[in-house]
Parts: sequence; C-alpha cells; structure tokens
Amino acid sequence: MEIKRLEHQLERNYNEWTSIYNGNGKSPWYADGWSCNSIRKTIIDLKNWMKRIEPDESKLPEIYHRKLPVPLDDNLMLNSRKLLHSGNQGLANRKKEIKEEPVSFDDWTQITVDQWLGG
Repeated sequence: MEIKRLEHQLERNYNEWTSIYNGNGKSPWYADGWSCNSIRKTIIDLKNWMKRIEPDESKLPEIYHRKLPVPLDDNLMLNSRKLLHSGNQGLANRKKEIKEEPVSFDDWTQITVDQWLGG
C-alpha cells in the first residue's frame, strides 16, 4: 500500500513540475526555476523511498522509471507575461515584447529575474 501512496504523490509532483514549467507558476515569493528544482528534489526523494521499500526495480511502478525533470536555473521565470511587476517597468510597458502563445517543452524562452527587472 505504501508504494501506491508514493506512486500517487510522484504523479502529483510530476504534474506540478510540468504545470510550473509551462508557465503556470503561482508563487509570489519564489522564481519558477526554484519551484521546479524544489519539486525535482521531492521527486528524487520519493523515488529513493520507493527503492527502500522495494529494492527490486522491476517490481516498481512505471512512474518510478520515468525520466527526472531537468534542473533549471533557480532564478528562471517562465511565461513572464503573467507576472505583475511592482517596479517602474510594469507589464503594461512590455506588451509589445510578449508572445501570447502558451509555453511548451519545445518552444519557451528563459528569462531570469534580473532580466525581467531590466538588469
């Protein structure tokens, strides 16, 4: 039963990582890169716990064998058009630079917090 619970938690973490990676991060305090890396570390921990419970990897569920998400720059901001910037370079001033297409794994732009702030 413990493996099923961990499997469910892994699925939730992979989905959350993908959501943030696709520009749906909602944290007002942390950059998307930091949030994704934090979730990635949790995924690694969950896989380690599964391995401790069942040392035979062939008996572990499919999600255990799923590829780990890539590590990202901690300051990475994904889909920055959703951010509300409180400085003098607000979102309204950058409308012309912003794409309206959704972000995908194959087509996304990295922007760090410093770049967003105009640094």
